[in-house]
Amino acid sequence: VVPDDFNWQQACMEREETDRLWSDPKENIHHFTLDGHFATVDAVHLIQNGTMCVSGSRDRTAKIWDLSKLTPGEPVPYDAVVKSLEQHRGWVWCLSSLDNILCTGSWDTAIKLWDLNANCQLIMSVKERSAILCTQILQDILVAGSYDKRISVYDIRADYQPITTLRQHQKPVLCVAADEDYIISCSEDKTVKVWDRRACQVYKSIQLEKFCMSMWYGRGMLLLGDRRGQVHMYSTGDGGFEEMETIEAHGNKVTGVHYTLGGLYTCSTDKTIKVGLPIGF
Repeated sequence: VVPDDFNWQQACMEREETDRLWSDPKENIHHFTLDGHFATVDAVHLIQNGTMCVSGSRDRTAKIWDLSKLTPGEPVPYDAVVKSLEQHRGWVWCLSSLDNILCTGSWDTAIKLWDLNANCQLIMSVKERSAILCTQILQDILVAGSYDKRISVYDIRADYQPITTLRQHQKPVLCVAADEDYIISCSEDKTVKVWDRRACQVYKSIQLEKFCMSMWYGRGMLLLGDRRGQVHMYSTGDGGFEEMETIEAHGNKVTGVHYTLGGLYTCSTDKTIKVGLPIGF
């Protein structure tokens, strides 16, 4: 169902731009390899309107790259790394941000928040009981999913004091997303739980055949990428969370899914990135 306020003109413009870029990616898109970690990189995150990139690694660091310093055909300059955050004592596993705040989550059980406008000064460090596998930061709350099956919610406006802990999953929580009404969590227990933020209770539970490894939530949709290679699409209008479609996206685990008016983007352990038609076209 297309919302009444859907911007068809903007959607058409973004679709045309996506077509232009990806019809000949070797010609239209610059490719760079950022080489600065000495161990596996498990998380990447674009900030500052895509002008900078954060990478989280098993070398226990998060590095911030200034993409404006990159020149096509030239080696990546040494000063492209503008900051290396080295306070974690475990793998840096997840990244999220809001405005000038960068959030890093680690297997050292810590969530750290950094001020991008103050030379990445450490604002706050929150210690949990188990490895932090996913985070989402909003204007009023910070949500974190952990290896010990819990979702922790913190009040940003009250100096990150804990609000509640949500316990319904039977295995580690791999993905979280949130808005003003709901918190959504995906777990290795093959369920996706939609929590009512005000009641702090499960509003709806979705059962999958294979557990979800990536998630995108917005624009009236919920997209779930699973370990089989499928992407499950749900309509979230009027709080329905009704299944729309399931597509065979990849031959292996879908580790990332993102949606824009221009296209549907997925990446996988099958070593491919795919760009598909936006939903509804």
